[in-house]
Amino acid sequence: CHNLKAITGVAKGIYSKVTVCGDDDAWTDGNPGKTKATRAAKEHGCELFFPGFRDTNTKPTDFNDLHRLEGLDAVSSILGTVPEFSAVTYGADFDPSKLSQRKWIIQGLLLRSYITLLLAPPGVGKSVFTLMMAVSVCTGRQLLADGLVEEQCNILYINNEDDSDEIARRLSAICQYHQIPFSELKDRFFSFSGYGDSFRIAVKQKDGSIKDEPDVEKLTRFCIKHNIRMVVVDPFISTHNAPENDNSDVEKVITIFRKIAKDIRAAIVLVHH
Repeated sequence: CHNLKAITGVAKGIYSKVTVCGDDDAWTDGNPGKTKATRAAKEHGCELFFPGFRDTNTKPTDFNDLHRLEGLDAVSSILGTVPEFSAVTYGADFDPSKLSQRKWIIQGLLLRSYITLLLAPPGVGKSVFTLMMAVSVCTGRQLLADGLVEEQCNILYINNEDDSDEIARRLSAICQYHQIPFSELKDRFFSFSGYGDSFRIAVKQKDGSIKDEPDVEKLTRFCIKHNIRMVVVDPFISTHNAPENDNSDVEKVITIFRKIAKDIRAAIVLVHH
């Protein structure tokens, strides 16, 4: 529920009707689920529903719990409708010319609303490469040997390994070498150093679940406010505590990043080694 209000606002900007299905965290002090859902629905003028349970011995809180414990009919009795599966089919009336174009930021490399994973061994220059990529995008200059910058846009560079001075040194070197005035970066290039206080996206709980952190909502709000269309996160491993060899847990963390990318309509680059 950390980013509920921000995401509700994004949804209202796209859809005329939005329904908030809140958690009832009756077993947590302050009931944060109900409090934040109510606040989000009230601020954005949305319908609001909470689950109701016949048996609370297992301390259920959300609609997933209601579905698991009492079935789909119990959910539909609150929401009023039973969701149906739907799929697309193609026929003679299908016109490929009406398909929207892919929104490339860098051709073949960075795509709006999607994740790009950059993999390489330590010490080969991944951080410098992504920093140069970010400068290329925010200035609209072709600094990379491969990949045409299709869209000049604002970027956010997050580095959990280097302090602010080191980021500034590398940025200065790139700009001086390519003769880029720092004025071109103003209000286009944003950086955050998590050195000593890492930017965290997800934490594995004692019960084995993966929960998103408050930084998810903070990141979403910042990107919407500053119209960020490219985010670099270096390194990926520093943003969570899930076991790297557990594909299921890592996929859950990636899913959080994927949702952020979709919500802010930005390309996210995850640097991994």
